[in-house]
Amino acid sequence: MKHVSRFKLALFCIVAIGSIMACRKTNNHKKQTIVFVPGSFETGGAFSSVRDLLNQEGYDVITVTFPGRGDGSDPKTVTMEKYRDAVLAVIGSQRNIILVGHSLGGVPISLVAEKIPNQISKLVYQLAFLLKDGQNIFDFAGKDKETHLLPNLIYNAEHSAATVNPDSILSIFCEDCAASYKGKLLEANKPEPLRPLGDKISITDANYGKVPRYYIFTSKDKAVGPAIQKEMATASGVKMTYTLETSHSPHLSQPGQYVNIIKQIIAD
Repeated sequence: MKHVSRFKLALFCIVAIGSIMACRKTNNHKKQTIVFVPGSFETGGAFSSVRDLLNQEGYDVITVTFPGRGDGSDPKTVTMEKYRDAVLAVIGSQRNIILVGHSLGGVPISLVAEKIPNQISKLVYQLAFLLKDGQNIFDFAGKDKETHLLPNLIYNAEHSAATVNPDSILSIFCEDCAASYKGKLLEANKPEPLRPLGDKISITDANYGKVPRYYIFTSKDKAVGPAIQKEMATASGVKMTYTLETSHSPHLSQPGQYVNIIKQIIAD
């Protein structure tokens, strides 16, 4: 009887320890918060499919929408610093944050890492502008020979904002999307403030530089050319790179493949 009791006690301990470890893993899983930062001519709503897929697996997901995206703001008053502050506002005091920046969104995530490096665990640049200290977006966009975006911009009278030619918007941003996505892209095609593109950034090795960086290339991109993507990733240095055979918006055209890469980065 004593042997049976000891066996039951040992079995109970094994089950209890297993349950505790499982709970710890679950809790750690839930503590992972992923913040998606949009690019030009889109809002945080562009990541709704990705958010739903990650939510189903227990990840907390936050999306950001920048000021000046159809909210009536004077585009001349919108700056890259305001984009950074919009990201900081949704993070608050949370820690263990994985920041994912799409296209233009790569710049504000670098600035956030500079401001609160100890709250950020990883930076993910999704075909994004990965700049060095003192650079701005124009430094790369202006020499991108593969982009179809610049010739299709329509400027306002003051040249303080621009929209995209409606006839070209699907082919530029999501050529591999279903035609039904064109309506969503047109809805998000609000006047984009141009001032942030010229704002030079200030980042340091001591803060931004200590956060691990990852880069996702898109080989069929017509908004940010693949060659420019590779140039920025090589110049700034990243821990690991991934490639999707998609257009500029894999979160729209291939959300499943895109989420798989995000999960690989989380697990790294």
